[in-house]
Parts: sequence; structure tokens; C-alpha cells
Amino acid sequence: MFRLSVFPSEVGRFFKSVVEDTVTCRENTGITRNDFLQLLIKMMKGESLEEDEINKVDIPRLTMNEASAQAFIFFLAGFETTSTSLGFTMLELAIHQDIQEKARGEVVKALEKFDGKISHDAILDLPYVEMIILGK
Repeated sequence: MFRLSVFPSEVGRFFKSVVEDTVTCRENTGITRNDFLQLLIKMMKGESLEEDEINKVDIPRLTMNEASAQAFIFFLAGFETTSTSLGFTMLELAIHQDIQEKARGEVVKALEKFDGKISHDAILDLPYVEMIILGK
């Protein structure tokens, strides 16, 4: 209503362009992931989010602006928790160098397997690192 913003307009434009580019890439290549953005894409298409046919609910279609805003809020909500978790993880790894070496070895093996490139698939191939970060 008042056209006031908490963030500079460049930030909003950048984030919207990242979401638009990612959505376009996924639609053009047929890539699907089990993530929040995939749920937003389904909502943009008006697809049901329920797997069960009986419980299907009509979902209003999201616009690209609405999907970008949702993605931005999701990003902001996870930012502080992520930085806190990673800070604590780094402290624990510094204290427990045996765990650090085992995690490093797993990362080195994954990088060798995926030609030195960090990708979504390479990250999925790091169960020990995931356990460290998630505290399992």
C-alpha cells in the first residue's frame, strides 16, 4: 500500500531472478527435486500437493511474484538457524579432529567420484557429513 520495503529493491530483483531461472531450468529440463521449490512449482501449476486422491484440495495458483516471495521468506527463516548450526558444527569438528578427518575423507571420496565437482548428487553422497550437521 505504501510501497515501503525492508530490503533494497536490488535484493528483491536478484532473488526473484534466481527463482525464475531455477523454475525455468527445471521446467525445460524436466528436473524434479523433493524440495520446497518443487512444491512452489506445483502450486504455480495448480497441481495438488496431496498424493492421496481422496484428500485432494484445490490449490489456488501462485504467481511468480508470490512464489519468489515464499522462497525468500523460507530462505530468511532458515538463515539464522543454519548459521548457528554450522557455527556449532565447526566448533565440534575443531575439538574432535578424528571426526573431522573422517568427514574430510568422505568429502574427498565424493569429489573424486563426481570429477571434483560439488553437485546435488555429490552432497547426497555424504551421509557421515549429514549426520554431523544434523546431530544424528
